[in-house]
Amino acid sequence: MVGSNIESSSTTTSVPQELNTKIPTVPKLSGSSTYPDWVSSLQSYMGLLKVPGTKYRAWRILTGKYPKPDDNDEDGLQMWEDVNSVVRLTIINNCEPEVRARIGSFSTAKEAYEELKKGLRREIGD
Repeated sequence: MVGSNIESSSTTTSVPQELNTKIPTVPKLSGSSTYPDWVSSLQSYMGLLKVPGTKYRAWRILTGKYPKPDDNDEDGLQMWEDVNSVVRLTIINNCEPEVRARIGSFSTAKEAYEELKKGLRREIGD
């Protein structure tokens, strides 16, 4: 499969072409005490990644402001799925195993992010 590109200010990341991507390192999310730093770092990194051919940044996939295209838009759908995969993998790779277990069943990055946001923010009383 030919990969797509996500551009940042200093690198171009190929997606997923066997997921040969540079996944960023942000502070590991281990629970509610690390959530504020983790989400800040994640938002900063995802805000840098521009989705080629669109006006969107990768962070928007988590907020729902980068909508999933209709099934008849094959190229747009493939790009969305590629970006979703990278964002989801970034979240998973930057969570400790006990946190990762909470989100393993979600197929979209937005679902996983919302579960963490809802659960961990509730634990810290935010």
